[in-house]
Amino acid sequence: MLENIPFWIEINFTIYCSFYEQELLVPCTFSKCKHKFDLTQYFKDIKLETKDGSFIPDLLLISEKEDKIFIEIAVTHKSTLEKMQSKQRILELNIRSELDINTIKKCVLKENKNIYFFNFKRQEKKNFCQGECIRGCLKSIV
Repeated sequence: MLENIPFWIEINFTIYCSFYEQELLVPCTFSKCKHKFDLTQYFKDIKLETKDGSFIPDLLLISEKEDKIFIEIAVTHKSTLEKMQSKQRILELNIRSELDINTIKKCVLKENKNIYFFNFKRQEKKNFCQGECIRGCLKSIV
């Protein structure tokens, strides 16, 4: 981030339509996609092992609006349940070998068995179809 080299994260994301939610009792899955963000565009400040509330993340990213992301490098222990339930966004990297470090060097982190995103926004729900459902929900409730 200090060198302004893009560093991307890619998060699985689901978009729901709420138009028929009362009839169906669940929102319609409108689409599933991946959202990609360049952390360097949002977070200009990086702090190493700095206390934030009751936690000390390995890295603390802070935006100009005071938004934060904890980066946790899990070599011997993973994030505690307390930290995961804190509502703080956490990006946890499980490092088991040198190959895992190479993933970080590529500057693109995608969710997988060694990379976890906790407390990130993963869905959006609103009235997308105005009753003209492209997914066929109208046919299933008539």
